[in-house]
Amino acid sequence: MIEKSIKTDRGSIYYWVNENNSSNAIVFLHGLTVDHTLFDMQVEFFSKDYKVITIDLPLHGKSIGYNDFSIDNVASDLAKLIENEDISRYAVVGQSAGGYFAQQLANIDSKAACFIGVDTSPLGKDNYKSLDLFWVKHFSSFASFYPYNYYCKISSKQSSVTDNGRKNMYNALVKLGKENMLVAADKIYNSFATHDNVELKCPVLLVYGDCDKVGYVKKYNELWNKSKNYPIEIIPIAGHNSNYDNYSYFNEIINNFIKKII
Repeated sequence: MIEKSIKTDRGSIYYWVNENNSSNAIVFLHGLTVDHTLFDMQVEFFSKDYKVITIDLPLHGKSIGYNDFSIDNVASDLAKLIENEDISRYAVVGQSAGGYFAQQLANIDSKAACFIGVDTSPLGKDNYKSLDLFWVKHFSSFASFYPYNYYCKISSKQSSVTDNGRKNMYNALVKLGKENMLVAADKIYNSFATHDNVELKCPVLLVYGDCDKVGYVKKYNELWNKSKNYPIEIIPIAGHNSNYDNYSYFNEIINNFIKKII
């Protein structure tokens, strides 16, 4: 993968691209407190047929410095990043909080041919109970009370069911550090909790791990399915980071979906 970056008025966003020159691409967006390495197990598999882009989202990894943060601003800058890569059509895959950026990106960019939500939930405050939004808005306040090493271990254990998945999550958290983790959580969740509903016009696939116990992912995916009739695939032997826990099953599932569209 080739490391690149794009400079915006708000800060630089770092990303990685394979050497496939196809105009069809898959863009992977990670969740809160991880980084582009969350999709290491997808890169080789999809590089045969697509241009693959993995990104350190703003406030994460190498893209720590970013001003005027909001889901809309980040999505707008991601659209510019994709434009620079001469892509005609792409699938956008968003895991957990990365799914919120992915939904907004698919909403504003006509080149987004489909959205795949991985252990995520719908973007839009009207989808949630007021109590759920309260906890989300104050997540960083509660998280600040935990010793960071303990927080890293607990979060890693809750996010994955495999040793490698937990190691990936733990390493990303340690690199991020407590101060940056709290800032990222506060800005992302507050933008999420105040965002208007997004109505996607492209094909959608919902995916979550059968052992996902983070928040109410299963509950909101089932409600999402009922309200929009989006198909759901459940990844066996996988937690919240299902694409890492059971990557072979995950890769086949989303590949079958994507190849019907691009």
